[in-house]
Amino acid sequence: MLTAIIGNMGTGKTATMSWLAKHFSKQNNSIYLNYSINDIRYRYVQTLKDLDSVKFGKAFYDEFWLWLDSRSSVLMK
Repeated sequence: MLTAIIGNMGTGKTATMSWLAKHFSKQNNSIYLNYSINDIRYRYVQTLKDLDSVKFGKAFYDEFWLWLDSRSSVLMK
């Protein structure tokens, strides 16, 4: 399942996503993040190659659209 949290800047999208990551980590799910959260165990996803290791669990990517933009993707650099 793919879920997106959308909204204007400063409306709590990252805070909501972080709350969800903490919630699911308490249920012993594997958590994958492209940003840091204190107090939970997670795997850091920084590159496209890291995405290949995401098999089971819950993935939370902040500002992921930057990775997917074909004109300015950080994956292309």
